[in-house]
Amino acid sequence: MQVIENPESLMELTLTTIILNLHCYGENLDKKLEPELRQMVLKHLLKKSRTYRFWDYSKNAWLVFPSLLSRETKEIDTYSLENMLSTYEMDSFERSSKFSISKVIQHLAGKAANLQKLTINHNKGGSRRLRRKEITSLRHLKNLSRLHISESIVLLSEVKTIVKNCRGLQFIKIYKLVLDGEKKVDFFDDGFLHHQIQFGSHDTTIRLDKDLPKTDHHFVGPGPHYHLVGYPKKVKNLEFLEMQKHATALTMYCEYFWDALKVVRFPRLPKLRSATFLGSYNRTHVLESFLEENGSHLSRLGICRRDTSHSTVTAGLTLEKIFGWCSNLEWLSLNYLSLSSYNVPVGCLSKLKSFKCLNRSGMCVDISSMLSAPQLEDFEIKIRNLDLGDKETLFSRIAQKEILINLKRYKIDAFPKEDAADLLEDQLIATIKSAIPDVKGAITRR
Repeated sequence: MQVIENPESLMELTLTTIILNLHCYGENLDKKLEPELRQMVLKHLLKKSRTYRFWDYSKNAWLVFPSLLSRETKEIDTYSLENMLSTYEMDSFERSSKFSISKVIQHLAGKAANLQKLTINHNKGGSRRLRRKEITSLRHLKNLSRLHISESIVLLSEVKTIVKNCRGLQFIKIYKLVLDGEKKVDFFDDGFLHHQIQFGSHDTTIRLDKDLPKTDHHFVGPGPHYHLVGYPKKVKNLEFLEMQKHATALTMYCEYFWDALKVVRFPRLPKLRSATFLGSYNRTHVLESFLEENGSHLSRLGICRRDTSHSTVTAGLTLEKIFGWCSNLEWLSLNYLSLSSYNVPVGCLSKLKSFKCLNRSGMCVDISSMLSAPQLEDFEIKIRNLDLGDKETLFSRIAQKEILINLKRYKIDAFPKEDAADLLEDQLIATIKSAIPDVKGAITRR
C-alpha cells in the first residue's frame, strides 16, 4: 500500500492514501465507501488533477471516477476530468481515447442525481464545437441549476435547445457563442430575467439568469432585461446591434474603437432605457451619434473614462446637449471627464432625480444647474474644483425651499484645500441641513 510523506493534515493523509490505493477497491468501491467519503475523495482528486504533481497521485483515476460519484456530488468541472483522462492515456499508452461529454453526462445522470452545477471546459487541443448528442444529453441532468460552457463553441440554435430541454436551469453562461441562421439573440418566455450578450472584438458571450445579478448596473423596469455589452474595434462590430431591437440596456467599452470617426449612424434601439459608455473621451463622436439616435427614450445614462487617474476634457460636448438629446433622463453619472459647459436650462431637467459627478481635473465644474432640478432626490459629487455659480442666490433658493425640496440624500467627497474653512462643500452642506434637517448626508475628506 502506498502512503504519502509529510501530510498537511490527518484528513489529507486519509484522502490521499485512499486515492493512491483506489485500484485495491476493485469494482465495489461504491459499496465500500459511504457517499460522503466518496465525495470527499472525489473533491480532493479533482483538486489534485489541476496540479503538476497529479501523476504522483493516481494514474488510474479516470477508471474509478464513475464509482466515486454519489448523491453528494453537487458540482463537476470537466477540465479536471480531461486531466484525468490525459494522465491515464500517458500511463497506459492508449492514445486513441477521446474525451466524451455525453459519456460523462451519462455517468452523472446515473450516479450523481443531485448535481447542481456543471462546467464544460475543453482544455485540450483548443476550442471545438459541442456535438448535438452532447447538447441533447444535458436534459438527463434533472436537478442541474447552473451551466457554464467555456472553450467549446455552441450555436445559438443549440442554446435554445438547452433552454427548452433543461427547464430547471437558473443560470447559463456560454463563452463562445456562434450565431447561426437568425442573428437576433432573444429568449422570450423562457423565464430568464436577465440576458447579457457580449459582442465585438472578443468572442460572443451569452449569460442567462433567472435572478438579476448583484452588480452596480441598475436596470429599469421589472424585466426581462436584455443587456448588450460591446467591445467594438471597427464600425462593422456595430452591425450586431441592428438585429437587437429588443435590447433594454447597453454598455459600450470604446477605448479600442479605432475607426470610431467612421460611424455615420448609430443603430436605433427603441426599447433601450439604460446606457453606459466607457472609454477615452477626447473625442465623443460615437457617444454623440448614439445619443442623437437613442437619447430620447433613455432614463439612465452613465459616461465614464476607464482611466480614473485624471479627468479628460471633452471637445464641444455640453450638459445642455446631453439633456437636449435625453429629455427623459432620470439618472446621470459623469465620471472623470469634463464637459465644455455645465449650464443647462432648468426646463430640460424636469425628470432628473439623481446625478453623480466625479472629476479630478482643475477645470471648474458648476453643478448649480443640476441642483436646481425640480425632482432631484439625491446626488453624489467628488469634484476637485467645485463651482456653484452665483452661490449666494443658490443658497438663498435652498433656504427658501425653492429648490431641493425633494432631496432625500447626498454624498460629498471633498478634496483638501489650503483654507478648509472656505470649502464650498461645507457651505453647501450647512445650507442644505438648515433647510432640510431630515436629509441623509455624508461627507468624506481626503
